[in-house]
Amino acid sequence: MPTQDNLTGQVAIVTGASRGLGRAFAIALGEAGAAVAVTGRTAADVAETARLVEQTGARALTFVTDAADPAGAANVVARTEAELGPIDVLINNAGAAPTEIQPWLADPDEWWRVMETNVRGTFLYTRTVLPGMVERKRGRIVNIVSEAGNNPEPELSAYSTSKAALIHF
Repeated sequence: MPTQDNLTGQVAIVTGASRGLGRAFAIALGEAGAAVAVTGRTAADVAETARLVEQTGARALTFVTDAADPAGAANVVARTEAELGPIDVLINNAGAAPTEIQPWLADPDEWWRVMETNVRGTFLYTRTVLPGMVERKRGRIVNIVSEAGNNPEPELSAYSTSKAALIHF
C-alpha cells in the first residue's frame, strides 16, 4: 500500500505542468513513484517536464492541450487511463493571469479567458476523473488556488474572481 511519500503504482495528471509549480509538482510525483501525465500548451516545455519526470525513473505521458478544452480533457484522461491506469491524483494547476489592469479597461475576451482556464479547466478535469475515483472509493484532487481569491486585487479582477471560485468549488 503506498504511503504519503510513496506513490509507486499510482497515476497522476498535472495540468499546466509545462513550467513553474506544475513542473515541480510533476517531478515530485515522479520522485514519489507515480506515473505522470503532463499537460500544457507549449510542446517543448511539456516535453522537457516529461523528460525531467522520466529522469526520476517514473513514466510520463505528454499532452499539448488547453485546459479549457472539453475534448482535450476527455482525451488526456482516457489516454492516461488506457496507457498508465486509473487516475489516483489530479493536480489542477493550469492557470492564466492577465496583465494587471483595471476591470473597466480590460478586454472582455481576455478577462473571460482567465475564467475559462482557471475555472472551466479545473471543472472539466475534475468532472472527468471523479466518476472513476468515486467508483474506486479513492483518489485525490488538488486545486491550486491563490490568496488573491480571499484578498482580491483590483487590477487582477479576473484572476482574483477565478481563484475565489476555485476556493468555493
